[in-house]
Amino acid sequence: MCIIFEHLPKEQQLAVAKEPGLLAAVEPFLRGGGDKVDTAIDLLLELADWEDGEFTENVEKCVAAIFDSPCFSSVKDMATTGSTVELKRQAWRVIKDVTCMEEERLKAVLDSPGMVALLQAGLESKDDDIAESAYITTYNLCCNAEVASDMLDSHPDLVKSLVNTFSTSGVCDKFKCKS
Repeated sequence: MCIIFEHLPKEQQLAVAKEPGLLAAVEPFLRGGGDKVDTAIDLLLELADWEDGEFTENVEKCVAAIFDSPCFSSVKDMATTGSTVELKRQAWRVIKDVTCMEEERLKAVLDSPGMVALLQAGLESKDDDIAESAYITTYNLCCNAEVASDMLDSHPDLVKSLVNTFSTSGVCDKFKCKS
């Protein structure tokens, strides 16, 4: 399915994503295993993929469709409990891409069940790819002043994890502490 899907123009991908029940039908495959979960996550990654390197209105609508679907909750679960590191990395890529939606909805992303704990776990991950995706997700959420204020004022453990990520991980070499 994704092989055909990736060759569709983004506007046609959006039409497919907005088809009632499609993403709800994809969601059970995210909880499965093997090829089905890979295909389902590939579909979500393709939907969230930028159009020729640009974040267009169609891409924004595609990531909003993912967020509005039951898939987003399953992807968040997969990011913490995925059967392989690669699966967790792919789930984090979807989460990171979803936070590129319109600023007015970023508060809903932060307030979605388990998101703060997920961000904290991602920032504390020993896997640099996951920590980097968590950092970028946090950055994307902070593009909205209200969300940034809520995140920084209401979640001190998350802020501590963010500081630790900058000072101790390989995520951003320029932010590493100097010995």
